[in-house]
Amino acid sequence: MEGRDARFVNKEGRYVINWSRALECYHDYKSKRNPQYNSNDISRRKASNGLRGALLNSYKKGAKEYADCRKFNEKNEVVERQFQMPPRVFESLFGSNVQLSDDGSEHETSSIISEVVLNNILTKCK
Repeated sequence: MEGRDARFVNKEGRYVINWSRALECYHDYKSKRNPQYNSNDISRRKASNGLRGALLNSYKKGAKEYADCRKFNEKNEVVERQFQMPPRVFESLFGSNVQLSDDGSEHETSSIISEVVLNNILTKCK
């Protein structure tokens, strides 16, 4: 689904991740890699910290989280986070001639950002 998991918000590769959905994907990924993994034994906070750490550490230079842009639900759980994809990574994934909209509206890469970003993150989670 377009924009379900993540979407770009500017031309430099800043993107928003639906954090609740990302945690679901994280649990699915961990379960596939390790049949002994039980998501019920892992707190949301621990899973969130693990996934966030994997994202920030998956790119050697330039990865940045915008903590001031986090959104919370009524239980004070993070449901959305914003990160900056390093320019070099952005160009290697989408090419240097990709045109993104200035207003953050949907564009040609929106439909693949979810898959690309989450797959890159999850491959770093071990």
